[in-house]
Amino acid sequence: MMETEIPIFKIEEDSNQSLLLKIINEIVRMRYRLTNISDEINGIPQLSKSLDRIQEELNTQGYEFLDLLNQNYNPGMTIRARLIVNNDIPKGSQIITKILQPQVTYKGQLIQIGSVEVSINE
Repeated sequence: MMETEIPIFKIEEDSNQSLLLKIINEIVRMRYRLTNISDEINGIPQLSKSLDRIQEELNTQGYEFLDLLNQNYNPGMTIRARLIVNNDIPKGSQIITKILQPQVTYKGQLIQIGSVEVSINE
């Protein structure tokens, strides 16, 4: 994996943004786990809606984090990628199959670089 130097806004470890980044990371983990659980299970739709409301509130406060799961990977993206060979996807594909850490911006400023796992089939 080749990494390039990416400018990033520095966050004090004890700041409110540090706590919010931990919350955002957990929201993304919960969403990933929900993809493996049936909507038929009692409470899952409500949990998903709750996560939507939390994300909407964070967006109104200036925080943005995109759901890159199952998106095509482009080597020019501003994220760290771990490439995994997967012969089960179409030949020539590069698909983001796991979010290790979401990319987060605050009022347009990158404050956390995303880290993803990309399945490739050359």
